[in-house]
Amino acid sequence: MKAKSKEKRIKLLKEILLNNKNQINLNSINDVIRFDILSDILKNQSSKRKKPIIKKYLNNEIIKKTLIWIHEEICDENKKRQTFGPGTFVGVQGKLNCIILTKHFIENKLRWSIADVVNKINYNILYTHKLRCTKVCFRHIYNLVMECYPDANLKPYYFKKASHVWYDEKGRKKYPLIKEAIREFISILTDSRGKYKYKFKRLPQWINYKMFRKPVLPYEKNLSYMLSYCFGNSHIKAIMFAYPELNLKPYYFSNVPNNYWSGKDGMKHAKEVMNELINTLTNPKGEYKMTKEEVVKIFKFKTYGKPILPYRKTMRGMLQTLFKNSPSAPFKLLMEDKKRI
Repeated sequence: MKAKSKEKRIKLLKEILLNNKNQINLNSINDVIRFDILSDILKNQSSKRKKPIIKKYLNNEIIKKTLIWIHEEICDENKKRQTFGPGTFVGVQGKLNCIILTKHFIENKLRWSIADVVNKINYNILYTHKLRCTKVCFRHIYNLVMECYPDANLKPYYFKKASHVWYDEKGRKKYPLIKEAIREFISILTDSRGKYKYKFKRLPQWINYKMFRKPVLPYEKNLSYMLSYCFGNSHIKAIMFAYPELNLKPYYFSNVPNNYWSGKDGMKHAKEVMNELINTLTNPKGEYKMTKEEVVKIFKFKTYGKPILPYRKTMRGMLQTLFKNSPSAPFKLLMEDKKRI
């Protein structure tokens, strides 16, 4: 682009956006649309000013009418025009042109609600209506729709075909998005004014993998695929990942993972449980305030069935699986380890 032509186009676009100029020659506006002039304008603006300028571009009637007119000519078999001019979908301005056309098509041709868009939209529908620009400008269709409707507070995992949202182009898991999805899922389940009304403070007691299959999220979406792909279908791993601040342990949950009390790992887990148990019972600021000697004396078979651990968890499963219901065996394990008692 020659320097003088570029300056002329920048000046014209500024007049359109900043001075609300609306009497413009069609060829001139068509010329402005085909170059990413907006990038040059935004480059010299503060971050505070950029957003309003972009919003003005998206809402400008002259720009919208021109783009829609060109698109309708392309769709009309009786017209000679077959494509948009080169550069129409390049850079920042190109993406905005794509957003304008897509939003107009959804609202005025398809007449879809946001729910319809989330559940039905795909690139093939847009391709058949001469909107191949959508794939050029946006790698994923959910990004395009989210840009079209920023106030709808859409998330990538709301979309029907969203299995790929959990990892990037290199196959790396998107942990921030995964965490966000799980926390949103749980917040809906625990909303006191909502449908489910579960108690967050009892989370490990009621959560299970089957709940991730329920259409809890907006637009009747679930997190079944996410749980399977990211956590091997373990709701325990998912919750512990999403809520590190709770310092949860696998044995706090209503059902511990398979083989949790088996083999060498099972013994390690048992030591962890017993150490926590003793700390709870001997804590001078806690409820029990016992000595270690008292703990050993009072612990009988029935004691392992009492809800002493957080979330009212008992140790019956551990005692039965690892120690054949011997109440003294867990304490002997600690003594052998030379760490406690």
